[in-house]
Amino acid sequence: MAKSKAQRMREHKERKKEQLGDKWLKSERRRVRGYFVPMAELDDEKQMKLREQNKIRQARYRNEKKKSGNSEAAASSVITDGSNEPQPSTSTNAVGY
Repeated sequence: MAKSKAQRMREHKERKKEQLGDKWLKSERRRVRGYFVPMAELDDEKQMKLREQNKIRQARYRNEKKKSGNSEAAASSVITDGSNEPQPSTSTNAVGY
């Protein structure tokens, strides 16, 4: 069976690490860090565009998380005892219950 791109890349990185060691890791870190640009250095238009893209990605992630049921909110909202009886009020109203 053919290897996926991720598998090929993983093996390539392993070979490079074995051949060059820490020297390659440092150069790879430096190369990847070059892509990062702080938000403050971007102009207003690019900042707004980037924030909008991040907002869309975050909303998509939250929706997927809700669908999969792995969120803490979904787990905490599950009724554990299975009864549908109303719980007694703990308020201190002078209703007389």
